[in-house]
Amino acid sequence: MKKTVVLLLSLILLAGCNQSTNKDNTDTTSSSTKQETSTEAVTTNLAETPSESSEDDRPAFGMLKEDQGKLPPVVDGVLTVPGQTTKFDYGGEMELLKIADGGQYWLGPLAVQVNDIKLFKVTGLPEEAQNKISRISGKKVGDEFQYVQISYVVGNTSKDNIQFFGLETVVLGKSEQIMTTRNIFKDSFDSDVFYGESQQSGLATLVFDKDASLINEIKLIFSSVWKADDLSQIESSGEVTIKFE
Repeated sequence: MKKTVVLLLSLILLAGCNQSTNKDNTDTTSSSTKQETSTEAVTTNLAETPSESSEDDRPAFGMLKEDQGKLPPVVDGVLTVPGQTTKFDYGGEMELLKIADGGQYWLGPLAVQVNDIKLFKVTGLPEEAQNKISRISGKKVGDEFQYVQISYVVGNTSKDNIQFFGLETVVLGKSEQIMTTRNIFKDSFDSDVFYGESQQSGLATLVFDKDASLINEIKLIFSSVWKADDLSQIESSGEVTIKFE
């Protein structure tokens, strides 16, 4: 009888140990599975997180990303980038075709600062304006034409009064020559006499026939320089060639 009781107790204890071992194994397996699932979730989330934009993808200062690659807006009607357009003073629309930066040049005591040179194309010009510009420029102008604009400033660095007529001739490319007496807009020089240590601004606007795409350079020919008091010549006429990049 004692042997039977002892045997039963042994079986009960053995069954309890097996149950505890199975529970531990189940908990360990469950914990491992949870860790793997958590790791997979983290990995997936990292893969789905979008990377930051590189500097090359960022739009230029002052522009929205969707406007990247587009022409900048025109400010106060001044065209600064080829392709920009605005209204033309006599009607129709004008487009900037080419632009070249100038520089500073010396003619005796005169410092000539060429600001820029621009080639424009005008379209949709009214008939009345066509007749007016044809008469001023000496060229037959239709509803579409091209013109060059040269903006410059002349400063007299001496105390003497100087006589100077400014820009006299423009040569486009190596062929088309235009006298500045054919300005379609009034030249802004108030006088051909530059008093001591004074300056004046000049603006040449000239109609041309040559295909603008074939113009790679422009030659500017300025007048001679004299002393205004006795008309003695200080410097003969000067010229400069500026290239379109």
